[in-house]
Amino acid sequence: MQNYNADFHIHGPYAGGTSKNLCVEKIAEMGFYKGLQISPVGDLTHKPWFDDVFSKLQCEDEIYFYDIKTIFGEKRTNFILSTEVQAKDRTHHIVLFPDKKSILGFRERIKSSCRNLDGPMNGRPWLSLNAEEIAKICVDSDLTFGPAHAFTPYFGVYAHYDSLKIAYGKYFEDIDFLELGLSADSYLANDILELKNTPFLSNSDAHSFWPHRLGREFNTFQLNKPNYYEIEKALGKKEGRDLILNVGLNPKEGMYHKTRCKDCLTFYSLEDAVKLNWRCPCKGIIKKGVYDRIKEIAPKREKYDRPEYKHILALAEIIAIAQNSDNPLAEKVQKIWWDFIKIAETEINVLLYLSEPQLNEINPEIAKYIIAFRNDYVNYFPGGAGQYGKPIIAFSELEKQKNELKIEDQMKEKKYLQKSTGSSQRTLFA
Repeated sequence: MQNYNADFHIHGPYAGGTSKNLCVEKIAEMGFYKGLQISPVGDLTHKPWFDDVFSKLQCEDEIYFYDIKTIFGEKRTNFILSTEVQAKDRTHHIVLFPDKKSILGFRERIKSSCRNLDGPMNGRPWLSLNAEEIAKICVDSDLTFGPAHAFTPYFGVYAHYDSLKIAYGKYFEDIDFLELGLSADSYLANDILELKNTPFLSNSDAHSFWPHRLGREFNTFQLNKPNYYEIEKALGKKEGRDLILNVGLNPKEGMYHKTRCKDCLTFYSLEDAVKLNWRCPCKGIIKKGVYDRIKEIAPKREKYDRPEYKHILALAEIIAIAQNSDNPLAEKVQKIWWDFIKIAETEINVLLYLSEPQLNEINPEIAKYIIAFRNDYVNYFPGGAGQYGKPIIAFSELEKQKNELKIEDQMKEKKYLQKSTGSSQRTLFA
């Protein structure tokens, strides 16, 4: 048995809001440098993308892979085949596939339910099927499936239903996993009674191949080899295979963590938002945050045994903070990122495993920030209403406590009383 870091959720160039430069070669390359042993390739119900992907992937022993040339020589990236579909109620669902044939079979089952399955923006197809009907197709086809970013306010299943039993009907017991999404983690979702037997996945839902997106959330599996059937066994805890770790953002960094006005970005408690009928005095719509939605679903706190959930920051994000930059792709940030990769081989090695002396040898200034991150000296100005949260790195427990008080004061500001409103998210730490 071996441990594999795996991300199951990415989009291709034919889905809305994604990089048009997405390709197998770059996903394979950046997946390797991130530290993923299993990278995702998604949107495979889209035939032009399907054809492009399978003109490049090789398959051996039921493992799909792509060999890449890296600064360390030739390396191999393994792939999991997947797609995300949108039901007629706007909920999103992830489907994993064992091979090409199963994807083509799934396409046949859904093509009459999609107006233009291979349209230029239909990488994530919108189907005229509900969640239960999608689940039936997956069960009939013996495919692995579950809800995507289950708690987010627009496309999460819990945004539209109080229970997965209502959404999936008689196929509720057949759900193989639940994807937490960037605004939730195991500690929050573990409160929900009906999910006590459902594995949680932490996936990136990446719209580009850059390592601060790809693998920003991932799962560590104990497998015999990196293919679909081994993952299927691990999700069912069969034959010694298992999901042993979730790694992802602190949910406060997610775009929909806290309840907030979409326009002026004022934060609201659930109680105050209800009193205002979800309409801010600035006339903007108040969007319910994942944190409050989970409290609604699970008013009583229950806890069930699960793998550890480790909060993480992207290496480029840490470097950008240290460099006082808002852009993880800035030239100076990327140069330092590569300095670390040349020594450690992967970003995950840098973030979690490289020793402090090794970090200092590469870049002592950035090393201070990485060690502070490892010591959990990180505050977050929380995200909400489509705005990402902002991490703030401190260098002591006392500094972290002071930062937290500043954040709490800022969150109390009634931004609709200010003259100018908009999507700016400046904070005391900006």
